[in-house]
Amino acid sequence: MAVRRFSSLAKRLAVTGIAVAMSATTLVALPASADEAEANAQARTSVGAPGDVIAIAFQTNWNSVAKECTEAYGPEGVGYVQVSPPMESIQGTEWWTSYQPVSYKLDSKLGTEAEFKTMIATCNAAGVEIIADSVINHTTGADQGEGTGVAGSKYDGEGNFPAIPYAKENFHDCTKNIGDYTNADEVQNCRLTSLQDLDTSQEYVQDKLADYMNRLLDLGVYGFRVDAVKHIATADVAAIKAKLAEKSGRNADDIFFEQEVIGNASEAAEIQPSNYVANGKVSEFTTCRSPSPATSPTPARALRRSAATAG
Repeated sequence: MAVRRFSSLAKRLAVTGIAVAMSATTLVALPASADEAEANAQARTSVGAPGDVIAIAFQTNWNSVAKECTEAYGPEGVGYVQVSPPMESIQGTEWWTSYQPVSYKLDSKLGTEAEFKTMIATCNAAGVEIIADSVINHTTGADQGEGTGVAGSKYDGEGNFPAIPYAKENFHDCTKNIGDYTNADEVQNCRLTSLQDLDTSQEYVQDKLADYMNRLLDLGVYGFRVDAVKHIATADVAAIKAKLAEKSGRNADDIFFEQEVIGNASEAAEIQPSNYVANGKVSEFTTCRSPSPATSPTPARALRRSAATAG
């Protein structure tokens, strides 16, 4: 298990607030010495052969991501950049507004469709692939009422999204907020903090979601980080991914598909992370609960120890 370290990139990330994803096979740390810095330079991945580091450009506009790909990510050997949801959302500057879809148009608060396309092309030219955060569990909060999205599309709190289109019958009947996480039916069929919950068992809804994701693949997106997956039945996730594979002409297993499933052993068995592994990668959240190796006085040494013990 290798430990990659990127000195100038790490400084840039610290200034901009962009996070770096740490997977089971990748760790990032600052070099502890000049010798390590030299070793890092030799280990950097060349353009055209992406490394396994994913930089998370959370709430970063497309033009800025493109610039970072050219100036930092590409030269430092970062293989992938995960960007925030690119579809049209409700208006507002808060981060969570990006997670309330109004339509699947690619004009968002982070940039236009043209800027999104340019970002992908620019990053690809620098040897960096784009992973798109995708919201497929829900649309806007019912508490938002009627409104207009950032690209001008109308919506309301009664399930009407004419730009997609969705209507009331495309959502689950349950309108209460989730309160009991030991009840899988409630978790997957009721509302997450008022968000109107799509009935992802419907073939029509699956087609709309697969069409949206397929369009992103057509534009050059490498794959997806899928939001709030524990709130979707595993069979529905599999059906959506199968439709995406069919529409894109790809093997489902070849589509990068990282699912956000926050595990908690006290919750219903049906919503545990292990149930979703058959559909793709599952985000690992438990590592953040024991950060001591990375925050010790000698983080690089501790990370190397972690790498050695992890195999």
